[in-house]
Amino acid sequence: MSGPNEESTQLSLLIFGDLLDSIIVDVASESHRIAKLGLDPKLEEEEEESHPSVASVIFDCMNCGRSIAAGRFAPHSEKCMGKGRKAR
Repeated sequence: MSGPNEESTQLSLLIFGDLLDSIIVDVASESHRIAKLGLDPKLEEEEEESHPSVASVIFDCMNCGRSIAAGRFAPHSEKCMGKGRKAR
């Protein structure tokens, strides 16, 4: 048979577990809300880093020697190498 001391210990552990779960859910949902709404200044700093524009990078086609913008290289290679419907 369990004594009053063991029952109060079990009750204390249950209450502590519930409080801890509640705190974790609150922190997680608040963090998600801040990130979703863009209210975290740390996230804005990371997003401000710019990457070079894809359109500004130029490649030379190894097949025909033409200079092709990076954004058009895949469609050009498809046509130039005879893999697509519009092969040259």
